[in-house]
Amino acid sequence: MRRLDVLVEACVESVAEAELAGRLGADRIELCVNLAEDGLTPPPELVNAVLAAVKVPVRVLVRPQAGGFAYGEEDFKVLRTSVRAMLRLGVAGIVTGALTPAGDVDAVRLAPLVVGARPMPMTFHRAFDRAKYPGPALEAVVALGFDGVLTSGGVATAFEGRHELRDLVTQAAGRLQVIAAGKVEAGTVRQLVEETDVTAIHLRVARLEGVLRALGR
Repeated sequence: MRRLDVLVEACVESVAEAELAGRLGADRIELCVNLAEDGLTPPPELVNAVLAAVKVPVRVLVRPQAGGFAYGEEDFKVLRTSVRAMLRLGVAGIVTGALTPAGDVDAVRLAPLVVGARPMPMTFHRAFDRAKYPGPALEAVVALGFDGVLTSGGVATAFEGRHELRDLVTQAAGRLQVIAAGKVEAGTVRQLVEETDVTAIHLRVARLEGVLRALGR
């Protein structure tokens, strides 16, 4: 089977899952808690424990609360504090994002957050799939300086959104990495990658072994 060379990022919630992801061959880990609520910021103790347990790069989700992606000023204060804390801990990157109540990328309030995190790489999380207009949203994410965006193409699964993902890859034109996310599965991952030209995929660790095998790894 021909190997498909894409970055494979595993989303984990614990040290045990992080260790499993490392053993199976994930290229990168995203650490969060409360995936049932679309993920929240993990506590520093968990971040430290995962960093000590694995050798692969770890990006950490920074999201202050569940229930949406439009935040008030107090939430942004928490975001800024959390980003500074992750910088001190030495993580490989941050996964975050925010929208306005109207469904646009909240560029005005995200800009100082991104500047304050430099030179740490940052991924815009799946709030992107709630954006009202994906094309302008992608341009805003690029302009802010994010190096990646997690997206299913705005639908339930990355495979269902593969045509939209292909359009986003074309629009991005290498300015950032479009990371296919949303129930990426072994049975469809090769078609997903081949039809979209994505160079990275994101999935839960439970699906990791099968997906890696399907990619020829």
